Amino acid sequence: MVKKNQKKQRVDELLVLRELCSSIKEAQALVYADKVYTNNRKLKNPSETLAADAFLALKSSESRFVSRGGDKLYGALKQLHLLQDIKDNSFRCGLFNRWVYRLSFTKRS
Repeated sequence: MVKKNQKKQRVDELLVLRELCSSIKEAQALVYADKVYTNNRKLKNPSETLAADAFLALKSSESRFVSRGGDKLYGALKQLHLLQDIKDNSFRCGLFNRWVYRLSFTKRS
């Protein structure tokens, strides 16, 4: 609960002060992208003021891949039970094309 004489600060400034963002612009972008929360409430405006000790959380949307295509390919390979083959060292050494070529001529039952 906020006391009357407790100092309030802008949300974007709080994010930078707590080192959750590197700049005010980045903090504002996160707020506008609906990725900043306080007490299970989404913050909609970076100029909204909160108590200096208010709880702030960032919604994590980090992906393992650069684009959605990577997520889709991962899902397809997982569904086809091919992930174990991919974890092979030869895959990591740049032989992906050879692996796909071999796979395309292999009959699976």
